[in-house]
Amino acid sequence: GLKIEYIYVVEPNAEHVSELHSTLGSLGTEHNVSSSFFNTEFQFEESKCDKFDFILFAHSLYGFEDPHRAVLYATKFLKPGGKMLIFNQGEGATAAIFSYLMDRSDPKIFSPSKCIGDHSLTAEKIISQLEEDPSGLIISTIRERSYEDVDDFVRRVDTPQTNYKIDFSLQAEYERLSKEMQNHIYKMVAENCDVIEGRFQWRHWTIGIVASFEV
Repeated sequence: GLKIEYIYVVEPNAEHVSELHSTLGSLGTEHNVSSSFFNTEFQFEESKCDKFDFILFAHSLYGFEDPHRAVLYATKFLKPGGKMLIFNQGEGATAAIFSYLMDRSDPKIFSPSKCIGDHSLTAEKIISQLEEDPSGLIISTIRERSYEDVDDFVRRVDTPQTNYKIDFSLQAEYERLSKEMQNHIYKMVAENCDVIEGRFQWRHWTIGIVASFEV
């Protein structure tokens, strides 16, 4: 099977660093966790190496000021024959709703500048930029459908958790939006649901983008 000799993690959120140390320690794999931000000025600290066989961005590019430049910079740390895997949402209701809010919302209720990430960023946008770049990256993709249970929201059942997943996806409080916006978002969510075992499940596409250079 696959043997992992060393893991280097970049995680600027201090709340997650100790959890990562604990999780990686339980694997028995040598590792380091850096709390630095990854950007084009990033340099490794206390790293066993500065070239890797595998680099992973797991739903993290939403938080980058320039995701495309971040990906291209990260390729500098790939060994010959190494691969990069990027997990990102595909086109769907979440990205469409986020774009809708950016265009129409009261900035006191929703402002992109106050969000932890740009959830209008889709895998399709990332792929398009990478394919147009002259760096010579070879791109392939895998697609997987996932679901979130939003049955209470769609059925308008009033519970403390009814709007939680919607609020999290929007990065705004659904109840504070105008009735017009609430109705529009409700319709977008409901239209992107499948009924599974009698419950409404919000359908999402996760795209895995595999990037490498020809050896």
